[in-house]
Amino acid sequence: MSDTLGPTPEQLRKATYEPPSKDRDTNRVAYRNVSTFETLHNRGELEYCHVRAAERLIQHVEGSLGYDVRILDPWEASGGGKADEFPRTRHAKALDDAINQLLPREWSALKSIIHGLKTIEMIGRETTGGTYRQINRAHGLRIVTSGLERLAYHWSFISKKERV
Repeated sequence: MSDTLGPTPEQLRKATYEPPSKDRDTNRVAYRNVSTFETLHNRGELEYCHVRAAERLIQHVEGSLGYDVRILDPWEASGGGKADEFPRTRHAKALDDAINQLLPREWSALKSIIHGLKTIEMIGRETTGGTYRQINRAHGLRIVTSGLERLAYHWSFISKKERV
């Protein structure tokens, strides 16, 4: 029974999941899915403000689809936020505001990564048309980073001075 509750061996080999851990500070009994943005941050390819912007974008995407995402926002989970009668509408409006901040190519790239349809390299291959993996990855990472930079600025995770 425990074999069916965890990720498949293929997913574990790709290192997209963290195993359960139990120590003084953590008592996680389930596998945790590591997002693409966290992986890029751990490699030093994204800054933390970009990861926060990606998490906020994912929250609004999933919230606009009708999922309960209050646990992702500590202010809402504690009951400190305004109780929304229509949270799906609020997330849809916030997502629309975020999309308006992005270029179409950036939104397409971020949407593809969030839904797991494309990798960074595949996004870069669309723009360059080349076959070199490093060049495609660099172009894809540039597109994703510029989109997350716009969102981080939009949601005030970075100031105007910090923006490149």
